[in-house]
Amino acid sequence: MTNHALDRVAYAYWLRKSHPGISVFWVHANNVDRFRQDFSEIADECLIPGRNDPDADVLTLVKSWFQRQQTSPWFLVLDNADDTDMLFNDNPQSKDSVLSSVALNSNNGNLAHFIPEYGNGSILVTTRNKQVGVRLVPGQPLLEVGPMSDSESVQMIREISGNSSLSMEAASALSTRLENLPLAIAQASAYMQDTSMSIDRYLRILNKGDAAESELLSKNFEAVDRDAGISRAVMATWTVSFEELTMRNSLAAGILSLLACFNCQAIQRQFLTVYMYLEESSPEARNQTEDKSNGSQPTEDCTSRLEEDCESSDANVVFSGRDCHSQEDNHSSKDEHVDENHVDTPSLECFSQNEASSIRLEQALGTLKAFSFLRESKNEKLDMHRLVQLATTAWLTRKGLAKSFVGKALATMAKFC
Repeated sequence: MTNHALDRVAYAYWLRKSHPGISVFWVHANNVDRFRQDFSEIADECLIPGRNDPDADVLTLVKSWFQRQQTSPWFLVLDNADDTDMLFNDNPQSKDSVLSSVALNSNNGNLAHFIPEYGNGSILVTTRNKQVGVRLVPGQPLLEVGPMSDSESVQMIREISGNSSLSMEAASALSTRLENLPLAIAQASAYMQDTSMSIDRYLRILNKGDAAESELLSKNFEAVDRDAGISRAVMATWTVSFEELTMRNSLAAGILSLLACFNCQAIQRQFLTVYMYLEESSPEARNQTEDKSNGSQPTEDCTSRLEEDCESSDANVVFSGRDCHSQEDNHSSKDEHVDENHVDTPSLECFSQNEASSIRLEQALGTLKAFSFLRESKNEKLDMHRLVQLATTAWLTRKGLAKSFVGKALATMAKFC
């Protein structure tokens, strides 16, 4: 959720200045082609033998070269390593994995295999996905870059906007409004510099409402690392994460979409259990379960299913939760007509105590926390960042899902209360 650009660039420059003998290398890990391109450039820059061989495996050559260096220290920045499928080949059918099996000619697209494992150097990995960090450095603590302090935010605004005389009060007001998020502050500062807009004017536009704020935070800008292949706009950055989330865990995507309709603070887990219960009690969910039990294979990704599930804006159509019958109810209804297609839905209490349901919820929440979409307090209440909520709402609107999730939100609230 935060912008690591300033941290990684500042550290790389400090390292180069304080230790001029260290070679600093930069690899963008946001897609297979860019990863391979950067490794090829390292091979050319360092004149690695065998790089010009048409049959050469450049990635393996560069990895071996790093691991052989005993006298020349090096520092490798692995930037934007967010995609577990691409790095670890968790989903062989994903687009990048299919490309990698052809382009990389080894390990079927497992890019993590080509990261040096030893040698006279160090590696800095930046990621928005904590699950990637845990897998790349198992057993090691992760360094999370959180919101900046007020003084750091003010300094950043002054430097990027080019206005060193900007008052502390005005800069502090903007940083507070953007909740001290580095990426949002960097974007706002760059936009003000490009448009010669005063900070007071920017704040007035920002405070006009969610639509105005979403529009401002959708403006792209040139980041300090100057990688033209990656959008730096706040909304665009989070949209990439949203799209990956829908592919990885449709329940997590549904929870995030649902919470965009409510106050984003102190969310109770039981509320999410109610949402899961209503979702899995719907006719669509039961049909999918029956298809799986009959051996049918899904042919569409999670995003398509999410869109299909939300075609109806009627909460009563989206959800059809029913309490399960007691034994007396079952006995008294023996003589009544029974619909052969009817499937009893367990009660909410039964569903809440179901271990499989609890595990699915924990996995979904774990994914959301790994992407920093949700934070959990000590009392097990969940908080969503306000800008994440704004970005989620904008994403739902673009997908045509906003109205449907309002219906789901109302149904969940009615059942919860």
